[in-house]
Amino acid sequence: GVLYVLDSGNQCIRKIENNKVTTLVGGDTEIDEATGYKKVAIKKVEAAEESKKKTDEKADGKEAPEVLEEVVVGFNFPKSFILVNEETILVADTMNHAIKLVDLEGNVKTLIDESQDIMAPVGLAYQDGILMVAEKWSSGIKYFKVDLKNNTALPISEETLKSEKQNEK
Repeated sequence: GVLYVLDSGNQCIRKIENNKVTTLVGGDTEIDEATGYKKVAIKKVEAAEESKKKTDEKADGKEAPEVLEEVVVGFNFPKSFILVNEETILVADTMNHAIKLVDLEGNVKTLIDESQDIMAPVGLAYQDGILMVAEKWSSGIKYFKVDLKNNTALPISEETLKSEKQNEK
């Protein structure tokens, strides 16, 4: 009874349930004049316990400052998304050159970015832990081995993928 809609022009994912439309994640952000990319929306969240401990140790008996972490939640013309399981959406965030992982509570993490040699992703397919990403400018497909439990993705060559499939038989 839930429909998810990628609203690329408004940089968000909408959720339609019981005849009501809400924004799951994303929304308008400003353009960074220097890069031409969207200035990503940032929200401050309470830091993990290990970060707090390090800050407490550095305070050396003084009152430790409140520890916050910044989390990127913005999109820049996302072109494709897929529901990979009951809890996870993967989004091709085209002009940020990234694949974002979104949970159904609206939390966003960057799974793959430019450092993994991805440019302008526009299409996604996912099967058995393998993510296939179609790129706009190279007209190519990149493959990634995805571990959703640890929120990681590692590039894998087409040859290695074929070899692994052959060994499974």
